[in-house]
Amino acid sequence: MIYLSDIFSSFLALQYFHFLRPYWLVLIVPIYFILKSFSTRDDTLAIWRKLMSVEILESLTIRGNSTNLFSPIKSTWILVFLICIVLAGPSWQQKSSPFTQDDSVLVIALDVSEMMLQSDIQPSRLL
Repeated sequence: MIYLSDIFSSFLALQYFHFLRPYWLVLIVPIYFILKSFSTRDDTLAIWRKLMSVEILESLTIRGNSTNLFSPIKSTWILVFLICIVLAGPSWQQKSSPFTQDDSVLVIALDVSEMMLQSDIQPSRLL
């Protein structure tokens, strides 16, 4: 039996879900336009649609089986979507990237002894 408290607690768990690199999800937009341009480019009847009516065109052409489950366009969409999700890095815990942390110590060594005041290099070694 499913209780309302179980459903509510599962919705509360969604507040911790986030993507570590969400900018990869933006990649879906240009790929959408690229795949859309490929599908319009591969439309062999596009020129004929401009020249004759839809009824005549349907009676002159043979329709293929376009209900394939694994067509190249559909499988490309599935792969692109999965790759973008994986690259975005879904996570339930907030982890900072090791590449953004700068834990190095800055040390500045400056020699201000009398030897630095020698006049062999113009104007001065301290300037």
